[in-house]
Amino acid sequence: MSDADLTPGWQWAAQQARRPDSGILQVELAPGVPMFFSHVPATPPEGFRMGSRGKMKDQEPRHRVCITRPFLLSTFPVTQAQWQALMGTTVLEMKARGDIRFGKAVEADDDVAGLGPLHPMYFITWNEALDFARNFKKRFPGCVGGLPTEAQWECACRAGTTTEYHTGDGVEALWRAGWFRENSNGSTQPVGLLERNAFGFYDMHGNVYEWCIDACRHDGYQERGTAPFDPCVDGKENWAREDWPHISRGGSWSTALAWMCESGYRFDCFDGWRRNTFGFRFCLPSFPLEFGHLRATGTTTGAKLVE
Repeated sequence: MSDADLTPGWQWAAQQARRPDSGILQVELAPGVPMFFSHVPATPPEGFRMGSRGKMKDQEPRHRVCITRPFLLSTFPVTQAQWQALMGTTVLEMKARGDIRFGKAVEADDDVAGLGPLHPMYFITWNEALDFARNFKKRFPGCVGGLPTEAQWECACRAGTTTEYHTGDGVEALWRAGWFRENSNGSTQPVGLLERNAFGFYDMHGNVYEWCIDACRHDGYQERGTAPFDPCVDGKENWAREDWPHISRGGSWSTALAWMCESGYRFDCFDGWRRNTFGFRFCLPSFPLEFGHLRATGTTTGAKLVE
């Protein structure tokens, strides 16, 4: 990619990564293919307010959640260039693999929705996102990562806000933060074109839904106590199944209803279904101190890891 191809957000992340105190980490997946991570601090003792009210029952009640240890999350959704550098396949090749629906392979229905090195990768199933984590660990020994828990994801998305989007409330705020049906021109868009949040994340709203590690439980919020610590519905007994739903967050380029892109919105989809609206963000809850450009932040733990 030439400098002319880089979005403002990508250029900002590259500049910040050169500063040792910025909280932005740069890792080279391949020559000319960097991956950026933003640092998410542990929450204050009172936690952050998770969920929303008045939209969907599985997002209620709003409740306080404590993230007890800091972690790193990719600044952008995983891009097509990053996926190809680590996994060796393209959007078209992933589409050709088809869906796994209730144990049967079927052709993927969705059309291609944007191609380019800085477009988010899509047509990725939940299990394939975990394959990315395993390949990352092979490339960078000592770095154990995976998908974020949905509590980690929402904490990173809100970045201290309590509004519908990190830019505020209402559709006008979403236009500034995310790509959805009203502004996406019917396709994914290159990452880093809209406003970032206070933690340095771009494209948390819209563009592609982002898989989380949590299995789907619609009554999960109702069963939590006051200020739970690092919650996750891991569903490990179902990880080998391709027809078990997991949670995704953020909405997508094709989302028609703006509230489905809100910080608190939860969406479930079967693990093996392949959609042109589904991508992911990569989480590093554990890393060696000398990893990348990051220094002296310690080794974080506490997230659900992929060994």
